[in-house]
Amino acid sequence: MIIVRDFWICQLLSLGFELLEYSLEHQLANFAECWWDHWLMDFLICNSLGIIIGQMTLKYLNIKEYHWHGLWNIQSYRGKVMRVFQQFTPYSWTRFDWKPTKSLKRWLAVIGIMCMFEIAELNTFYLKFILWIPPPHFINWGRMLILGPAAVVAIRETYQYLEDP
Repeated sequence: MIIVRDFWICQLLSLGFELLEYSLEHQLANFAECWWDHWLMDFLICNSLGIIIGQMTLKYLNIKEYHWHGLWNIQSYRGKVMRVFQQFTPYSWTRFDWKPTKSLKRWLAVIGIMCMFEIAELNTFYLKFILWIPPPHFINWGRMLILGPAAVVAIRETYQYLEDP
């Protein structure tokens, strides 16, 4: 949600991944789940709740103001800790309104972004399966730590390109 910043696109990505799990469960054993685990637990509860919490986080961050105080001028320990964490957040957040039906170019761009997201998610599972890398291995975590920030920048640039060609 924080990368794409659109409720319906995130819901479609969630639905698409569940359909991919159904269609690829003959290849990956961990995709073989019962129907209520796919639709109730994964899609409706976990993913939808995460998307809603992400949306609430975006609304909170959109109105956040910074007050630049010196660290030593803040009286409470909690206030100092919060100030240190706020140091690593951006000054402002851009609200994304993808408007996929505005033009054919935007429609194709949004579909392309959604396909890339699905491929990246499947890639995580297939790398573990084909290369026999266990989930807690540092290669999996390192890959996510590298690709996560890159995805944030790529989505932001794609949105900027669609808005101001």
